[in-house]
Amino acid sequence: MNRIEPQRVKRGVDFILKDQKPNGSWNENTAHTAFAILALREAGYKDGAIARGIEYLKNVQSEQGGFRRIGKEDDPLSIYTAVVLCAMKESGLDKEDGAVRKALEWLRSCQNQDGGFGMKKDAPSLAISTAWSLRAFFAYGYGMDSDFVRKAVDWLINAQKPSGGFGLNPQAPEDPEITAYVILGLNPIKEVKDRLLMAKKYLEKVQEPDGSFISGTPIQFNRVPKKNTQTTCFVAWALSEMK
Repeated sequence: MNRIEPQRVKRGVDFILKDQKPNGSWNENTAHTAFAILALREAGYKDGAIARGIEYLKNVQSEQGGFRRIGKEDDPLSIYTAVVLCAMKESGLDKEDGAVRKALEWLRSCQNQDGGFGMKKDAPSLAISTAWSLRAFFAYGYGMDSDFVRKAVDWLINAQKPSGGFGLNPQAPEDPEITAYVILGLNPIKEVKDRLLMAKKYLEKVQEPDGSFISGTPIQFNRVPKKNTQTTCFVAWALSEMK
């Protein structure tokens, strides 16, 4: 909304800043922290909250290089690592930064033989984790001339349905939020623009009369599709990048 509703953006930024924890995180959650940083950067904010958020993320990075969902609990996840990498890039960290280098190396090691990425290393490939992994790789300069990138793109394209939407995997039904993630992941690639236009038409078709979108992707829903803000925001983000 940054160029459409500046006053609402300012209120949102104020809320995000107030919601930051003393340790620099948002909700002790690496993805929440990364998305907060991305939102602040998109709104043009450059003050210390971003630096504190990046410092928190560096402090909870696993020895392998990946990032977990909550602080230092459980196993690293590819999607959380990818989102953190996107936030680090927007914050000005380049490939020479130690945390970035370790995260990129770990993320590359998560690619499956079929070209996709699972949530955890060696887990079955999913569109959500493959799309975000690609977005992180593109952010750090990897392109279609890299074999591992091309393999990931091919896997994602195979998950597209006749409707134009994308499912969690090639066997799963299409979903608006998954489709938005794929658009965010594939948008830099000129060779797949026709596929993305199909995805856009699918999203236009399934949009609710009030402008929202229904999805079962948010983890709080236990895969029960509901109208929700998260999905609607990601769809708006994806479509705005296609312009």
